[in-house]
Amino acid sequence: MKKYLIYQLKETADVSLYFASFDSQGKVDIDNYNMIYSGNAETLPNYTKKVGASSESLLDFLFMVFNEAHPQDFRGHSLSVSDVVCLQEDSVREYYYVDTFGFVKLEAFGECCASDIDWDTDGEDVDGLPGTVQLDPEVDSENIADVLSDKYGFCVNGFVENRQAG
Repeated sequence: MKKYLIYQLKETADVSLYFASFDSQGKVDIDNYNMIYSGNAETLPNYTKKVGASSESLLDFLFMVFNEAHPQDFRGHSLSVSDVVCLQEDSVREYYYVDTFGFVKLEAFGECCASDIDWDTDGEDVDGLPGTVQLDPEVDSENIADVLSDKYGFCVNGFVENRQAG
């Protein structure tokens, strides 16, 4: 199932970022954005498997939906230049900047990675615990250890946090 997330600029973002083409941005920094909506593409009206066949067709479909027929619980503005759309299938995420004409794929957009993880295994010999884990960009620094321990069942003594801007 394809999930999508929509990011729009925070009210506190520099006014020059609003409706700015990708080329004029320099870098797209997640700190300027709020994730304002998410959903499953397959639950949107008029979605067909053909729409989800490629990222480009799904992005075009989402642009149409969020400009012509917003879901009732959507509280953002119509999808427009300077917004960011994330497409997710399983644990793979792709981020796209809404540009003047079309979309520009971002190499990274606030991706969070915990590396050099020191697991507290109480002396158990546990194979398979990862040394590096990609995390959801919405996970804040204070909650990374909790997310890791919830996911893998072991507490964390320490890790190195890496966040990337797009």
